[in-house]
Parts: sequence; C-alpha cells; structure tokens
Amino acid sequence: LALSVVFGTAVSFAAESDETKKNVSAEAYLLEKLEVLPYAADEENEPIMITRAEFCYMTAKLMGAAEITQTPKNPFDDVTPDTDYSDYILYLHDEGIVSGTGSGFSPNDSISMPAALKILLDILGYGYAANSMGGYPNGYIRVAGDIDLTDGIKSYSELSRADCTKLLYNALTTDYEDIIFGTTYAPALSDNSNILGKTFNLEERKGRMTANTKTALTKVKKNSLLTVTIDGTDY
Repeated sequence: LALSVVFGTAVSFAAESDETKKNVSAEAYLLEKLEVLPYAADEENEPIMITRAEFCYMTAKLMGAAEITQTPKNPFDDVTPDTDYSDYILYLHDEGIVSGTGSGFSPNDSISMPAALKILLDILGYGYAANSMGGYPNGYIRVAGDIDLTDGIKSYSELSRADCTKLLYNALTTDYEDIIFGTTYAPALSDNSNILGKTFNLEERKGRMTANTKTALTKVKKNSLLTVTIDGTDY
C-alpha cells in the first residue's frame, strides 16, 4: 500500500482512529486537524460556496495567524466587528494580501477560483511570476497550473467546499517562491520551505506502509497506538 502521510514531531495524523470520519477525504481530515477549515471535514461535499470572508480566515490560518490580537485599521464600509471573520479580513488587508471591491469588501459574496488563486499565490510568493505572465486573472491561473496548485480542481468559477479542500491541501506542500513581492508577509525560507513545514512544523513522507495502529504485514504487530511503519521506518 503506497501512501502519502503527514507527520509532526510526535504524532502521525494517519495513525489516528476515528470511526466517525470514514467518509471524509484525507485532505479534509488533515485540514480539520490543523484547524484551517471553518466547517466540519464531513461537510466538505455539501453544495455550498466559500465566501470571501471564509477564505480570508483559512488563508490567515495557513499563514500562522492562529488568533488576531490586534485589529488593524478598517478601510471597508461593509466590514464591521459583527462581520464573520472580520479580524482575519483586516489582517490580510494589512499584510497586503487582499483588497476590496470599491469602498467595500463584499465579505459574504462567494469567492471566485481566480480570486482564491491570487490570494494563495501571493502568500506563496508567486505574485511577481503571475503578473509577468499577464496578471489577474489569466496569469495567476497559468502559474497555479504550472506549480500544480490546481490539481484535482473541478471548476474555475465560484469556489466550492470540495474544490477549496483540494486547493488548500495543494497549497500546504507547494514550495515557496524564493522572491516575495507586493506583500509584507515574507516567509523565512529554510528546509521547511512550504506552508506545511513553516506554519505547522510538519512534513510529508511518501512510501509503502507495512503496519498501522491495528495490523501489520508481518506476523508480529509491535506498533504503538500512534505509530505507523513506512518503508521499514516507524513514525
């Protein structure tokens, strides 16, 4: 069995047993565990479009903004303290990641796929490359395809929950571009040069799994509750 599994310093997400998550995709399950999603993982296939406010929340989580402690200046007429995820909208605006629609932000409108791609490519450092290829929207769509950010995406109109799950999961393991332009958010590039490593201190491993928390291909099952064996190495 060939698997792609995400590991932290002590816990493997693949090793957790949760009978209530049988019908949840691995992508949604991981994003829920990382507290990125504003909805339950088992709701990812509901026919609901992602709002601009929700996508700001998820993007801020990818950037490591677990909690906004200081509210930046508000330039938007339609964003108030009662607006869902208002702090995260203002945080991204302050970081130079999002702009409004005239004097407002339209937080409750559905976000389009090109708009979502622009936000993610900007935090990953690909805004300069996208602008050099024609800018928004076509340049961003092209660059997103070139770096496999849109793998598994079904629609390029409004962003559904299912497509959002795929998009965010792809963003986790997309390498940062070396040059960050146009934003004040500049990731510190290192061996953990993607969101998964920088924000969550996790890494992805691919290989052949020979034992999990319940069974093994050998006669002796030695794995502990939170251990799996991949390519002969216990994690």
